[in-house]
Amino acid sequence: MRKSVLKEWYPDTVKFREMNGCEVPVFYTGIKEEYDTLRKQVGLIDGIGYSILEVSGESAIDFLDILATREVRYLNSGKIIECLFLNEKAEVLGISYIADRGESFLVMTPPENGEAVAQWIKENAKGKDGITVTDFMEQNSLLFLEGEKSWKMVGELFDFQVETLGLRDMTEVCFDRDSLILARIGRSGEYGYAVLGVHAAVAKLAGECLERYGEDGVKLCGTEALGICMLEITQPKIDGETEKAGNLFELSQQWLVQFDKENYCGHECLMKQFESKIEKKSVGFLAHGLKNLERKTKIFLEEEEVGSVLYGQYDPALGGFLGMALMDAEIAVSGITLSVRTEQEPTYLTTLSSPFVRPASWDTQME
Repeated sequence: MRKSVLKEWYPDTVKFREMNGCEVPVFYTGIKEEYDTLRKQVGLIDGIGYSILEVSGESAIDFLDILATREVRYLNSGKIIECLFLNEKAEVLGISYIADRGESFLVMTPPENGEAVAQWIKENAKGKDGITVTDFMEQNSLLFLEGEKSWKMVGELFDFQVETLGLRDMTEVCFDRDSLILARIGRSGEYGYAVLGVHAAVAKLAGECLERYGEDGVKLCGTEALGICMLEITQPKIDGETEKAGNLFELSQQWLVQFDKENYCGHECLMKQFESKIEKKSVGFLAHGLKNLERKTKIFLEEEEVGSVLYGQYDPALGGFLGMALMDAEIAVSGITLSVRTEQEPTYLTTLSSPFVRPASWDTQME
C-alpha cells in the first residue's frame, strides 16, 4: 500500500480510508475544525490516492480524445480541462483533470475514481502504437492548498504574481531551488492550487507551510471536510453506489460533457439518454438537526413516495444533514418540504437551490 511522503506531519489522531491502494486521510483532528479551515483560512489537502497518468507519444491527443467527454486536441500548453470518462454504456467511470504539458498530458483523477479511470486508460492503450502511459505518482507527490486566503500564501511561497495564473492554468515555479508544477485547480469552491513535484520537494513544501503559517490557522484537512465543501456547491460525488441510482442527466452531471463533441466512448448511448424522457432528477436538501441519513432512504411528499436519498453529510455550517436526493422530475425543485420516516417520528427535509453555502472566495478579490 502506497503511503504519503507527508506522513511525518500527520498527528496521532489521523484516521484513514483505503482508496486506490493508498492510505487516504479522512480527517486529522476534527471534521468541523478542518471544514472551517477550508472555508476561512487555508487547508492543505494531501494528494495521496490520486491517480496521475502521463500520456505521451504521437497518438496521445487522438487517444485521449476518444475517451474524454471534452475536447483535448484544442488544449494549449499549460491549460487544463475537467471532464468525465465513460464506458461504452455511458456509465461514468470517473471525473478527471487533463493537463497539457506541451510534449505530454497528465490525467489527474481523485482517489475515489482513480483506480477505475487508470485501469480504463491502460486497457485502452494496450496494443496501440504511438502511445506511452506511465504512472506519474511513482516519482512525484501532489499537495493542494485550498481556502479563501490560499492565493496570498501561494504568492508568498513562490514569490509569484499569483493573480496572473488563471483558473485551470498551470505553470512551473521554484521553491528552495526545486522545480514544481503549480496548477490553479481545486474542489472546495474556494481559491485552490495544486502543487506537483518530486516526493522530497513536496514534503519540504508541506513542512514549510505548516511551520510558517500554522499559527495563522493553516492545517492539514481530510476528505470528510473537503466532501462537505464539495456538496455545498454540488460538485458531483461519483462512486459506484451513486452511479447505479441514475444516468448522467438524472444525476445532473451533464455539465462535464461537451455537447458539440461526438467521437468519444459512450457518446451514442449518452445521446439516447438525452433524447429519452427524464423521469428523475437530483436536488439538494437539508434536514435540520439530523446527523445522518442512510443512502436509499425513502422520501415522501405528504403520504406519497417521491424519491430517495443519494448521499450526504452532516454540515456544521447549516446545522443539519445536507444531501442530494433523486426525486420525481416534476417536484425536483427548491423550496419544497418533504419527509423521511424514522423509527421515532417523521423528519422533515427542505429542498434547496445551489450553492447551498456560498464559498467565501466567490466574494473575495486578490489584492
